Amino acid sequence: VLEISPNVTYTINCEEYGDKHHLTIKRTYATVNKMGKNPPYSDIDTPIVVKDNVWPLAQYKVCLNSGVAPEYSGLVPRWLVSAADYAFPASCATTCGSKLPVRSCGLTLWAAPDNTTVFEKGDTMTKASASKTEIKTPKKAGEYRIYAVDADGKVVSKSSFILRVSGSGGGNVIEAESYTDNSGTQTENCSEGGSDVGYIQNGSYLGYKDVDFGSGADSISVRVGAQYGGSSFEVHIGSPTGDLIGKANVDSTGGWQTWSTITCNIAKTSGKQDVYFVFKGGDGYLFNMNWWSVDGVELEEDDDDEEEETTEATTEAPTEPPVDHTGDVNGDGSKSASDIVMFHRWLVKDGSITAPENADMNGDGKVNIVDLMILKNMLFTMK
Repeated sequence: VLEISPNVTYTINCEEYGDKHHLTIKRTYATVNKMGKNPPYSDIDTPIVVKDNVWPLAQYKVCLNSGVAPEYSGLVPRWLVSAADYAFPASCATTCGSKLPVRSCGLTLWAAPDNTTVFEKGDTMTKASASKTEIKTPKKAGEYRIYAVDADGKVVSKSSFILRVSGSGGGNVIEAESYTDNSGTQTENCSEGGSDVGYIQNGSYLGYKDVDFGSGADSISVRVGAQYGGSSFEVHIGSPTGDLIGKANVDSTGGWQTWSTITCNIAKTSGKQDVYFVFKGGDGYLFNMNWWSVDGVELEEDDDDEEEETTEATTEAPTEPPVDHTGDVNGDGSKSASDIVMFHRWLVKDGSITAPENADMNGDGKVNIVDLMILKNMLFTMK
């Protein structure tokens, strides 16, 4: 997943400079496609362009799982990444009423419209307590922000990234491209936003791990686009050849990107199951799949009553660190250009540092030019 400037020369620099060869680069998502000629003996996919940086759920998860591992998150300076942007590290396009994975940041998270100041759960606002690593998306389609809020209801930070939701509200909506197993399919841009799974042929399949059917469900909904009719899908449990619990025909919807929702009756199923869609039909491509859902199963709501909030406030680690004096080398209680001047004069042996304990910016036990550069960068990026 490449969030890059549209002014770059190449999305991926794979020209023949340096005798590049035998490269395999698959399923690249990028904000721009500027590919050169492929080098010899190489298999390089054309990047899928997402111009506005609002990534489909599967690609958002790539961003979420990249970077510093949670156990080392304390190494990232608090001024560099806000709590909201740490919890929600990239813009995402997904479906209404579905589960959005996030990082726990020690603060209550809200998904709410931009510029919200008063938070109350409803169709346009959802909440996740401080320990949660997922939040339910709002039921109403639109664009939202993720807010990090302290125990007193004060907004600590708002995400710079966008949460864009669409489709039906309620139910456990699952993006087709969020599969955990697949054979014979490809992902492509979807006219309804984000991506869909296309190029489905006879015998192709998609697998999804640990799908929650709650206390029992007897139908699912599947969003499809089909140029032609005459195909079908089977729903199996456990594997592509596991127990068959349902089957539905797919008629023409009028085009590959013209969408219709099919209801498929299934044998009553409960609990968490590995689900496989196995596709059947004649020669050529059959249809595209955007999302599917287990009907009648609402996602779990957080138990966010007042008692939990009180407990959370007393047992969770402090939501904001104590005042950090790192960089305040002149000891005046603030960080400013005067600290840079004092730091620089000390490095060239033309002065001293009033508060040397505040000079080790990167915590490596040394004070040198690297710390000065970090201080400069911090001051230039502080808001």
